Amino acid sequence: MEPEKTTAQATYTAPELLRLLNDVDGIPLTRDRLTIWAQTGVVAPSFWPKKAGRYSVRSYTRSELHRVRLVAHLRYVHGVSMPICRRVLAYLDEHHPQVFTKRSNRTLMIAGKAIYLHSPGQPDVQLPDGQAVLQFNLSDVEAGKRLLNRIQAG
Repeated sequence: MEPEKTTAQATYTAPELLRLLNDVDGIPLTRDRLTIWAQTGVVAPSFWPKKAGRYSVRSYTRSELHRVRLVAHLRYVHGVSMPICRRVLAYLDEHHPQVFTKRSNRTLMIAGKAIYLHSPGQPDVQLPDGQAVLQFNLSDVEAGKRLLNRIQAG
């Protein structure tokens, strides 16, 4: 099913977003979990008529799709707590807002209790505490492993 087109950008309904997340990332996120994230402000859709009922049509932009993917990966693939997910999103929103709106070659790395944002040609930036190991970019796994080794070596 093609996403609904608007004059500004493509949008995705909640079922389309959940299907993409399941088919592309293998994460079977539920509609109820997506609703909870929207209600608590973790990842809210651009359009959600609050008075229309629990299963009203919600529209997510491409940027919001990437935010949902990031939180889903952190939570369900790597076991990162929701408070840390919120801190990562807040940091990215404040210091790197373009990361969700433009094509980005940044890599998010999590090693032990340290989270780093790597941008080619720039120093790595440490974010709030985290756990597990994650290279979210996934386009160059070997470069991510080298970066992680360099970070752990000090």
